[in-house]
Amino acid sequence: MPAGYGIKVAVIVAYHYSNLQSDLNKWATHLNFKPITLNVINQAGTVTNNNWALESAVNVQMINAVSPGATVYVIEAKSVSHADIRTAMLTAQNIGVDVIAMSFGADEPATQAFAFAPTSGVWIAPSGDYGKPSFPATHAGVIAVGGTVAQLSPSNALIAETAWVDAGAGMSTVAALPSFQKIPSVQTLNTTLHRSVPDVAFHANPETGASIYSSINGGWYVVGGTTVSTALFAGVVAVANQARKNQNRPMLNSISGLTLQDSLYKLVSTNGGPTNSTVLNDVVNGSAGEGGYAAGPGYDVASGLGSLNVQHFIDYAAAQ
Repeated sequence: MPAGYGIKVAVIVAYHYSNLQSDLNKWATHLNFKPITLNVINQAGTVTNNNWALESAVNVQMINAVSPGATVYVIEAKSVSHADIRTAMLTAQNIGVDVIAMSFGADEPATQAFAFAPTSGVWIAPSGDYGKPSFPATHAGVIAVGGTVAQLSPSNALIAETAWVDAGAGMSTVAALPSFQKIPSVQTLNTTLHRSVPDVAFHANPETGASIYSSINGGWYVVGGTTVSTALFAGVVAVANQARKNQNRPMLNSISGLTLQDSLYKLVSTNGGPTNSTVLNDVVNGSAGEGGYAAGPGYDVASGLGSLNVQHFIDYAAAQ
């Protein structure tokens, strides 16, 4: 049974890209993956955009790499206006998907126009690629994914990892400090009483990024950024949900009850020191964000809780 089998994942992007499936097929064939058959919900008609086409390709190809058994819906918003993006978000909610990857961010003064109030699923957004945290990553119901620079051995073992300097990191100016961040080790670094991002981080360095195929942009690309991080994390959450489904357990969520955020933040040491968890890879070097937030032992604003040991995370999330 392929990873993520039976789990519904939505990718929210803007504008239509008619070659998305054929590009995914070409990428998968080249890398010996079985391509997912995408369910495209086109709200944009024939309007396309090269940059957003690349965003779409990054999302579906990274999710395919991690959870090839998932059922993937690509919701193409009519435009990047707040109203059209919100319509796409509501579409994902109405489908009843389990995991939602949102490949966008907006400056926080504009967030009030979204009236974002999800009721189910795990909502995931990039912390940003230009230093400043953005919405919807700063929403308490969304898991914000930042970036790291990971160095791997020839056998893909993690040798070293630092915070990615261009990742969005810092404190919201709008969202209040959520309950899962009201622990001493977080509040010591956050005196604003507002939500800080990211929560977790994945490799995002463009210099050693992911291999992506986008025909409208000329073919093969090496791509980094927190969109890559977010899509990878969405795939991992889908696999964790599959494990829960196999045990007849409810799907993970980021909205109410015991949220995935609650489960992750309880792994961090309450005194601010390193965690004792095998789930988290503690990122202690580098910095991120406009404020130059430094990584350090335990929770930090540069990389949040750190990156994940994926298999240990799946096992942990399946048991919560």
